[in-house]
Amino acid sequence: MNSGRESRRGRSTSSQMRTPIVVLLAVATLLCWVLPGFAGSVSLRWDAIPDADVAGYRLYHGNSPGDLNEMIDVGNATSTTLSGLEDCAWWYISIRAYDAGGLESPDDSNLVYGLPRPVVQSLDRTRIGRGQTLDFVVSGLNFDQGAAGDPNHPPARVDLSHSGLSVTATEVIACDTIRITVQAASDAALGFADLAVENPDLTWDSPVTSPWVFGLLDNAIEVTENSDSSAPEVSSTEPGAGAVEIPATVNPRVIFTEAMSPSTVNRNTVRLVGSDGLAITQEAGWPLLEGSVVTLRPELPLAEGETYRIHVLGGPGGVRDLNGNSMLEDFVQTPGFTVMGSTRSDDAEGPRVVYAFPESGQVDISRNLQEVLITFDRDMSGLAGLLSPAEMQERFGVMQDETPVRQAANSPRFDSGGRTVAIILAESLRDNYTYATFVHLDGAALRSTLEGADRMDLFMGGIWTSRPAWRVEGALERIAYLHPETDQRVDLQASAESVPASNSGVPVQATFEVSFSRPVVQSSANASVFQLLFTTERRYQRAQLVEPMKLTNGGKTVVVETVGDLPAGAWGVLRVMTGPQGVQLHGESGPFALPTGTYISVPFATEVAPSTQSETLGVAE
Repeated sequence: MNSGRESRRGRSTSSQMRTPIVVLLAVATLLCWVLPGFAGSVSLRWDAIPDADVAGYRLYHGNSPGDLNEMIDVGNATSTTLSGLEDCAWWYISIRAYDAGGLESPDDSNLVYGLPRPVVQSLDRTRIGRGQTLDFVVSGLNFDQGAAGDPNHPPARVDLSHSGLSVTATEVIACDTIRITVQAASDAALGFADLAVENPDLTWDSPVTSPWVFGLLDNAIEVTENSDSSAPEVSSTEPGAGAVEIPATVNPRVIFTEAMSPSTVNRNTVRLVGSDGLAITQEAGWPLLEGSVVTLRPELPLAEGETYRIHVLGGPGGVRDLNGNSMLEDFVQTPGFTVMGSTRSDDAEGPRVVYAFPESGQVDISRNLQEVLITFDRDMSGLAGLLSPAEMQERFGVMQDETPVRQAANSPRFDSGGRTVAIILAESLRDNYTYATFVHLDGAALRSTLEGADRMDLFMGGIWTSRPAWRVEGALERIAYLHPETDQRVDLQASAESVPASNSGVPVQATFEVSFSRPVVQSSANASVFQLLFTTERRYQRAQLVEPMKLTNGGKTVVVETVGDLPAGAWGVLRVMTGPQGVQLHGESGPFALPTGTYISVPFATEVAPSTQSETLGVAE
């Protein structure tokens, strides 16, 4: 707590002012916001203290529970409204009583905290037809994103006043954006619906069953007759039906006749199925929708010689267009496409791969790997005299998805008496991505060349590829905090199940640094991607961070700094979101995301500040 707060506490010596105030309801409703950007409001009410000596109440508030540096004297009232608060910022509030002489009660009320009242400003569309299911984007302010894994801190919810409309899905994307899916009954009454965004009231131990704080937009959605009933269709696929010799690292695509609803495209509605009828596992965050195109990304390279089909689910539970129209029936690619594979028999006399580095399925391969090795059961160097350097690089290489990794001019090279082929890489590998090594010694052109030279002993008659693919090490290099007094960087351990000793005693004025192997895209260095969460007073809350976040170390380090001090004596978690919506890094081929789709989690505990070690607050739950 700051010195100003301490001085007020030092005058609280009246023996008659010892009953703590209990704030019963906080962050309730209010009617308007005042100034753009600093317009938030919070309404409060509390029980009066049954003491004739009470002359009034003082309300203290701020952006940190340990720094309630703003005071308002509300007189002898039991309710008030704070206005002019910064939107999308967390506010912490407590109240004290004072007597006729100005002396305050020795104890604070319970601490009230949360965002200002939600404000609904607009929707990206205003109509829905009878029988339609549509996605709406709600714009406004102070939408609570909730705290993942904490049932006592759910995200904001949306309610509609029309009995014929129901909200079937809600996603709080940011403090100013919510995506909802609304379903209209086929016999819904024509007319308008008001829309309310409701935040949980975190005053209560169980806000799910307690009052919610709402913001309202009148006549937000109009129910009309459905004027667009045309169903979307699949216009084409890549690879096409019946395609053969498809690379094992292909990312199949589905092209629809119109733009599709994002909330309906997922790994259950758009999937790739093998010949055994089982769906192929996709990487986290996929499939990816871009307008009318859906791209699938298998987690591992596909099997040699295997046939796959693209399935798209239709009907009520399947994909829909932006107007809420479902595909009439399932789409099944017929026939499927076939991956390149060996056509030789087990007793064929062609060369065999006996070892490869990296090995199939190997992980944590260095991003600075320079050579990929393939060892055969015979001398393969005879190919160098028969094929050009460019042809050699087409026959031996490394693939990332469908893109070959660039090779050096002197690649490939033959070692160990010609039995080992060394693929020399000319570019760094992408962090946390999968790669497949391949050998392509088949096809009519190569057969003709080898037959003419009487070297069919070098003809494999098929494709060899490392499967499952191998994975490059992750991009995260270091997480540390900067000690405010010594400027020393202290490393923190990531992904620990509990707080280790090395992650304890973090100073309340510490600044965190998250370092990666590559420069960070500035737009992804924000408080939605980098989060600080704390558990205090049995509650889970998010700290307000300084934005825009600073990048140092050539853009590779993100500085995570709170507005005000960290809570003293608290359990905390530094989280970094990965996946398509998470941190983005600059690669040699453009920006890319860490594809895990989960949080990087760093638990820690803050020090107990000397200013709080000898004080006890009278907190009423």
